[in-house]
Amino acid sequence: MTILLALSITALLPVLRGLQRLLERPVLAHGEALLKDLESYLAVDLTGLRDALLLKRGQISPGQKEIPRLMDRYLESLVRLVTTAEARIT
Repeated sequence: MTILLALSITALLPVLRGLQRLLERPVLAHGEALLKDLESYLAVDLTGLRDALLLKRGQISPGQKEIPRLMDRYLESLVRLVTTAEARIT
Protein backbone atom coordinates (compact mmCIF):
# COMPACT_ATOMS: atom_id res chain seq x y z
CA MET A 1 0.00 0.00 0.00
CA THR A 2 2.99 2.31 0.57
CA ILE A 3 3.87 2.13 -3.11
CA LEU A 4 0.27 2.94 -4.07
CA LEU A 5 0.35 6.12 -2.01
CA ALA A 6 3.63 7.23 -3.56
CA LEU A 7 2.37 6.52 -7.08
CA SER A 8 -0.94 8.21 -6.39
CA ILE A 9 0.58 11.47 -5.14
CA THR A 10 3.01 11.40 -8.09
CA ALA A 11 0.11 11.14 -10.53
CA LEU A 12 -1.92 13.74 -8.65
CA LEU A 13 0.66 16.56 -8.75
CA PRO A 14 0.14 17.40 -12.46
CA VAL A 15 -3.62 17.40 -11.84
CA LEU A 16 -3.13 19.87 -8.99
CA ARG A 17 -1.07 22.10 -11.28
CA GLY A 18 -3.98 22.03 -13.72
CA LEU A 19 -6.28 23.02 -10.88
CA GLN A 20 -4.03 25.99 -10.18
CA ARG A 21 -4.42 27.05 -13.80
CA LEU A 22 -8.22 26.75 -13.54
CA LEU A 23 -8.15 28.88 -10.42
CA GLU A 24 -5.90 31.40 -12.22
CA ARG A 25 -3.15 30.89 -9.65
CA PRO A 26 0.56 30.89 -10.45
CA VAL A 27 1.60 27.33 -11.28
CA LEU A 28 4.19 26.04 -8.81
CA ALA A 29 6.64 23.31 -9.74
CA HIS A 30 7.44 21.87 -6.32
CA GLY A 31 4.94 19.61 -4.61
CA GLU A 32 5.17 21.09 -1.13
CA ALA A 33 4.72 24.67 -2.36
CA LEU A 34 1.87 23.53 -4.60
CA LEU A 35 0.02 21.91 -1.70
CA LYS A 36 0.57 24.93 0.57
CA ASP A 37 -0.73 27.31 -2.09
CA LEU A 38 -3.89 25.28 -2.71
CA GLU A 39 -4.39 24.75 1.00
CA SER A 40 -4.26 28.47 1.77
CA TYR A 41 -6.21 29.59 -1.31
CA LEU A 42 -9.02 27.07 -0.89
CA ALA A 43 -8.90 27.11 2.94
CA VAL A 44 -8.82 23.31 3.11
CA ASP A 45 -6.64 20.97 5.17
CA LEU A 46 -4.40 18.87 2.91
CA THR A 47 -2.37 17.15 5.62
CA GLY A 48 -3.08 13.71 4.16
CA LEU A 49 -1.70 14.73 0.76
CA ARG A 50 1.35 16.30 2.40
CA ASP A 51 1.98 13.10 4.38
CA ALA A 52 1.83 11.08 1.16
CA LEU A 53 4.36 13.45 -0.41
CA LEU A 54 6.67 13.04 2.58
CA LEU A 55 6.29 9.27 2.30
CA LYS A 56 7.19 9.41 -1.39
CA ARG A 57 10.33 11.41 -0.59
CA GLY A 58 11.30 8.98 2.15
CA GLN A 59 11.04 11.62 4.86
CA ILE A 60 8.58 9.54 6.86
CA SER A 61 8.34 5.79 7.18
CA PRO A 62 5.11 4.80 8.93
CA GLY A 63 4.80 1.38 10.44
CA GLN A 64 2.64 -1.44 9.15
CA LYS A 65 -0.35 -0.41 11.27
CA GLU A 66 -0.07 3.29 10.39
CA ILE A 67 -0.23 2.81 6.59
CA PRO A 68 -4.02 2.20 6.46
CA ARG A 69 -4.60 5.33 8.57
CA LEU A 70 -2.29 7.29 6.29
CA MET A 71 -4.29 6.07 3.30
CA ASP A 72 -7.53 7.15 5.03
CA ARG A 73 -6.12 10.63 5.73
CA TYR A 74 -4.93 10.85 2.13
CA LEU A 75 -8.36 9.98 0.75
CA GLU A 76 -10.12 12.32 3.19
CA SER A 77 -7.86 15.20 2.12
CA LEU A 78 -8.45 14.37 -1.52
CA VAL A 79 -12.23 14.36 -1.06
CA ARG A 80 -12.10 17.71 0.77
CA LEU A 81 -9.94 19.17 -2.00
CA VAL A 82 -12.23 17.96 -4.78
CA THR A 83 -15.37 19.17 -3.02
CA THR A 84 -13.91 22.59 -2.26
CA ALA A 85 -12.36 23.04 -5.72
CA GLU A 86 -15.58 21.97 -7.44
CA ALA A 87 -17.57 24.52 -5.46
CA ARG A 88 -15.04 27.24 -6.30
CA ILE A 89 -14.89 26.44 -10.03
CA THR A 90 -18.62 26.03 -10.71
